[in-house]
Amino acid sequence: MNREDYILREISRIGEFLLALVGKLQKQKPALEIQNEFLEFTGISIDTILQTPAAQLADLLHVKNGYNHENIEKLGDLLAELPGQPAQVKALELYHLSTEMDRSYSMVREAKVAFLKQKLSLEP
Repeated sequence: MNREDYILREISRIGEFLLALVGKLQKQKPALEIQNEFLEFTGISIDTILQTPAAQLADLLHVKNGYNHENIEKLGDLLAELPGQPAQVKALELYHLSTEMDRSYSMVREAKVAFLKQKLSLEP
């Protein structure tokens, strides 16, 4: 029981951190500082996430680090805000992973996916 409470508390902290990080991103914080804060809090670097193949994302995030579908979707939100196509493609992969884990339809998540797909198709 105590272990489950601890895990839920840690997952909640990760979610709060991701929300705070998105807020800081909108204030135009230097990218290196954001990456260092992310690494310090989660133990995973943004580069590691970007370089992990889609097939191994579930293992990296869910199995090894305890992320649930909500945390993974929030991480996708964060990556969708980063400049550059690789981060946005990875955000799409995270949204798909979140959908698989949740096993329920989310109109909000699907709207995010549609928006990113449209944005990516417009970029050269």
